Amino acid sequence: MATPADVAQACLWLAAPGYVTGAEVRVDGGGEIPAWRHLVSD
Repeated sequence: MATPADVAQACLWLAAPGYVTGAEVRVDGGGEIPAWRHLVSD
């Protein structure tokens, strides 16, 4: 699971000057099963 420090780093990266606009960045540490997972299971 993501830690508060992981979320803070993502926020700082998005807030830094650059070319990121309108981005959605998931910072969950891979703790959720993707919704499409059931489509590819046996």
